[in-house]
Amino acid sequence: MAPTLRPPGDLESLLVGDMAKKSPAWMLLRSQSAAVLPFETIRAEQKTSFAGFEREFDDIPDESDRDWSDGDRLQLWKSKLKHYMILSSAGKPIYSRHGDLGLINSSMGVAQTIISFYEGAKNPLLGFTAGDARFVVTTEGPLYLVAISRLGESDSQLRAQLNALYMQILSTLTLPVLTNIFANRPSTDLRRPLQGTETLLSSLADSFTRGSPSVLLGALECLRLRKSHRHSINNAFLKARANPLLYGLIVAGGRLVSVIRPRRHSLHPSDLQLIFNMLFESGGIKAAGGENWIPLCLPAFNSRGYLYMYVSFVDGQPDDVVPTTNVTDPDEEIAIILISPDKESFFDLQKMRDEVVVELKKRGLLDLIKGAAVKSRPSVADIAPSTHISHFLFKSKANVQFWFLSQYNIHQQTGYEIRAYPLAIVKLSFAAKAPQGRGFGDPDPDPPPFETPG
Repeated sequence: MAPTLRPPGDLESLLVGDMAKKSPAWMLLRSQSAAVLPFETIRAEQKTSFAGFEREFDDIPDESDRDWSDGDRLQLWKSKLKHYMILSSAGKPIYSRHGDLGLINSSMGVAQTIISFYEGAKNPLLGFTAGDARFVVTTEGPLYLVAISRLGESDSQLRAQLNALYMQILSTLTLPVLTNIFANRPSTDLRRPLQGTETLLSSLADSFTRGSPSVLLGALECLRLRKSHRHSINNAFLKARANPLLYGLIVAGGRLVSVIRPRRHSLHPSDLQLIFNMLFESGGIKAAGGENWIPLCLPAFNSRGYLYMYVSFVDGQPDDVVPTTNVTDPDEEIAIILISPDKESFFDLQKMRDEVVVELKKRGLLDLIKGAAVKSRPSVADIAPSTHISHFLFKSKANVQFWFLSQYNIHQQTGYEIRAYPLAIVKLSFAAKAPQGRGFGDPDPDPPPFETPG
């Protein structure tokens, strides 16, 4: 909104035209209790298909379980609110978030037939609607990626999610390797080269379904620190910089603390999302413990080759706190991540890590990071007490960062919150592009049954 020299007049136009009177909407707002969260009221009054959302991520029994028939397993698969399927242009199944590939092989065959039909007509299929489900299709070289959602997300949001899954595949294989595999044998089964990465794809897909703010906003969350403290951490990090280093990051519970990089070589949020997914969501790297040396392709940086990532986790409890459990909360895990183009630089980066930890401890900065990671995010009452705000997300476009309140836990969300933010973003984007006369609350026009570029 533009600045104004007539705030009372502007307020009148937003209310009822007379500042002395209170509109019905204002009186209704005043009558609400600040102790009653809007989301809680909506959930109590509306019975939707989201009632069983907590079971969305339960595994579907495989065919070896004799207590389940194929028909029962298929019905359970159909009951899921969100699906992701990846297959080759030859119809070979590669990945499905729910159900084993034997269960849904026929469904993938139908998808391949429909997509191929439109490609044969030189009019690629982008998406279609069937009942209350929206199907979105993306073609990336020899791969077809399909998202099926009943969560009300827009096509652009689903397409961004499919692109992230494709980037996850490239982070394992690189683009030249993927291209060469299918150039030589179009019917190749890609499951074998990708074996072991299913957990990475599934953890990434689940973060989409849970409504991860990072994915939704295309931004990163930074650990909340004073500017002077962050400056001291950056200086300690730079002081220990090794020659082979390309990127260096300190991350606490998936929140960025510090990053050092060459000038004009920024890290793309999508690449950082892949790194954070590997470290903090899938659990594979943390489970290995100690130090890790991982070849990794960062597609937004360079999809044609590998970088080498050194990862070391630091104890996530302040030194003056006696740990009550041997398991560190994911929100408190601290990792030092050092990335180099040199595959022989392990010992150089290991030495740098040791020097960084010594310097941070010497200045008392490591305990400061640990304390900030343990401390929970502020609540609505801390920021705006006695208001009717249930929650908010804030994104700085210039800094590609976001910030949100403590109530939003993507691992504990139920249906309404999952839909609220994606739908709000869709509404705001549509309202910004809408012709004059169309309001924010007006219903969106129904999407076409089949959508193609033509």
